Amino acid sequence: MADKSYVVPVALAVSLGINATLIGAGVAEGTSIPHWKSDNQMVEIPINLTHGTPGAVDITNLSIEYTYKATADFKAELQSHIPATGDGNVTIPFAVSADSAGKAKLSNLTIDFEPPNRAPELSDIPSVFTIDEGTINNEFLDLTVFFTDDRDLSSDLVYELDFQTHQTYVTCSIYNSVYLSVDATVDPDWNGEFQARVKATDSGGKSTLSNYFNITVVPVNDEPFIEDPISDVFLDEDGVNNNTVILNCTICPYFTDVEDDMLYFDVELDPGGSLGSIPVTATLIPKGHDQAVEVRATGDWNGLVVLRVHCDDDPAFEFGTNPYWDINVTVNPVNDPPVWKAIDDAHLDEDTILEDYITLTDFVTDVDSEVSDMKFATISDILIGVKV
Repeated sequence: MADKSYVVPVALAVSLGINATLIGAGVAEGTSIPHWKSDNQMVEIPINLTHGTPGAVDITNLSIEYTYKATADFKAELQSHIPATGDGNVTIPFAVSADSAGKAKLSNLTIDFEPPNRAPELSDIPSVFTIDEGTINNEFLDLTVFFTDDRDLSSDLVYELDFQTHQTYVTCSIYNSVYLSVDATVDPDWNGEFQARVKATDSGGKSTLSNYFNITVVPVNDEPFIEDPISDVFLDEDGVNNNTVILNCTICPYFTDVEDDMLYFDVELDPGGSLGSIPVTATLIPKGHDQAVEVRATGDWNGLVVLRVHCDDDPAFEFGTNPYWDINVTVNPVNDPPVWKAIDDAHLDEDTILEDYITLTDFVTDVDSEVSDMKFATISDILIGVKV
């Protein structure tokens, strides 16, 4: 008998009611997420059986393997049931089961999500930073050292000054986007401690305030400064002046020290050295509890010379940095009398005339006049017949 083929329709009743359950992570145990969608739902499967002789057909140990695929959209449920935590890490445990007997395997699970935007994180700013009074430091504090962010680089955060005390003495601002600038010249002589706070904001609009931190303005030794000008000094040739410039080491009318330090003085005549050697000296002399500038003119020089009065709050003078005031010293000319040399005695007989004339200009000098401009006269009553 020839072989015959029989087509035996076999209908497999398949019921795969698959559920996914989220447990933990803030979701009540057993909460069902029934959004499965079958990608290849099972239908009737024809099986072709062939045999050589007619008779009964006994099918045993028939095994059919089938991979069932289904997808589910949990996005809405995840967003509503699983809030993002502060650190952005979320654990989502799944329990997968089937209504019918068999095996259920969960594989190739993909979760698409957008990470949460967390606020920038802060490392506390310590209260150890200092700045000298009367100075400016635009890059006083690099704020990127103290702030980090999950999305943005520290240098891309937006920094703002949120709070500051003592703004009448010192001011802060943001410099070059990332630096805290400190200006301690608002009141250059103020020193002390002030408080500040800054804020960092990321590109998502989340902000973090820093801790309150202290900045110390350190006092520095300020040089004395000129309060009032010093009067010029006048004296005559061969004269002395020690009454015009009076200096006090604590309350000086010409110099002031903001720290009320004791003042020290020095004087310098002709500081540029343009006049060379002149017969004028300037020294400091005691005058009661004060010091006086004594200017002394010796010899026959007259004219104008500069006198520089230095002041410092340190007895070791630093002439390049300490303040000074230049005053004019005027030495007035004085008409000095002519100076005679000794004239040798002359002898002659009675009723005779001295044949050799005595040239008087050879015996007289004058620092103020030419000898040729001098006039001579006899003043002795007993020199009768003597003519000049």
